[in-house]
Order: sequence, then C-alpha cells, then structure tokens
Amino acid sequence: MDATPSLKHYSDELFNKAWEQARRAAGKSFEAYGEEVLIPAECPYLLEQVLNSDYFPENAKIVS
Repeated sequence: MDATPSLKHYSDELFNKAWEQARRAAGKSFEAYGEEVLIPAECPYLLEQVLNSDYFPENAKIVS
C-alpha cells in the first residue's frame, strides 16, 4: 500500500473482493474433494491485521 497510496482509498473494497474470490476458489476445491465448505462469508480479520507480518491469529492452529 505504501508503494501505491492512491489504492488506500479502495483498500477495504479490494480486500473484501479478494476475500470473496479466494473463498469461492477454495470452496470449489473443498467440494471437489467431497469436503464441507466452512469458510466464513466475511473475512474474520481486519485488513490491518492481514498486512501486519507480525500478526498471528489467537485461534489459528498450526498443522504439521
């Protein structure tokens, strides 16, 4: 965002659109393998959290 300040005005809109596109794509993959789609309709994280490289959600599980 720092490289393109003009996009800051549209950042929430772009973030929400990207979430929806990713959600649909992931949902199709889940369905293709017979899995239940449990991806929330709205992103559970704020844009600021996603952009913060030090942020790690409290409820996240590390899968090894």
